[in-house]
Amino acid sequence: FLLLALCRLARAESLRLPEALNEVIAQSPQVQRSLSQYHEANWRKTEAYSGFLPTLSAQASYLFDKKYALIDVDIANSSFSIPQIVPTTSASLLAQWSIFDGFSSTNRYLSADASVEAAKDLFDWTRFQLQREIVVLFFKAVAAKELKIVAERSVRALEDHLKNVRLLA
Repeated sequence: FLLLALCRLARAESLRLPEALNEVIAQSPQVQRSLSQYHEANWRKTEAYSGFLPTLSAQASYLFDKKYALIDVDIANSSFSIPQIVPTTSASLLAQWSIFDGFSSTNRYLSADASVEAAKDLFDWTRFQLQREIVVLFFKAVAAKELKIVAERSVRALEDHLKNVRLLA
């Protein structure tokens, strides 16, 4: 990608340093990878915060096929069956909130926060390194272009001197 920026410099002489920096940083896989790691660490921090929140779960069931269990009862020498009462629908709601978990949620959150800071620093460092490389290569390309112009002038001057020497000899 650094070479891409320099090739573009060779093609279009109007490329400026800020444009080269923006183009290379936008297309750099190292910068994109460190940026995605930073975003992932941010989401882990959000996920770690869930240890402080209550949990809520719900469950419901419905009996479609009703088969009652029968209880045989003998009263006064006569026996008969009584169907048992079975609910056809049941629902439950469970809410839990951890009061104390041995500071594991707190430590998990602090760890995630430190990971976010580390990922941010890594992202900034990766961008900084790439920017410095681009600046050095940009100015090397500018210097090479100027050296080419100077070398061409020197060749012309030497050719003129050679022509003058041949005319005088």
